[in-house]
Amino acid sequence: MSMKNNLLNKNENNSEIISKSRGSSGEQAQQKDHNPPNEKEIQRKVEDLRQKLNAELSKLISEEKEKEQERTRQYEEEEDNGRKKEMESAISLERAQSSQRVMKMNA
Repeated sequence: MSMKNNLLNKNENNSEIISKSRGSSGEQAQQKDHNPPNEKEIQRKVEDLRQKLNAELSKLISEEKEKEQERTRQYEEEEDNGRKKEMESAISLERAQSSQRVMKMNA
């Protein structure tokens, strides 16, 4: 009977050791997965996003500026005053839409 008890005790001890070793590595893996980013990582990500947004905004503004220059060129080249009046309304609408695109991106 004592031999049987010894074997049972050894199995229990081995099971505990295995459980503890699995548990600790499992806990470590969980901790790695759930560690919040540190302040430097957050700042770096925010700065990366800010730079991307600034680049997109700069590109949009550049495109809108080119469109405005083209509208101005077309308006100045037009000789018919009636046509110029029509163009003024269209230009005004296009400027408002351009401004809205820039404001939307900036929001």
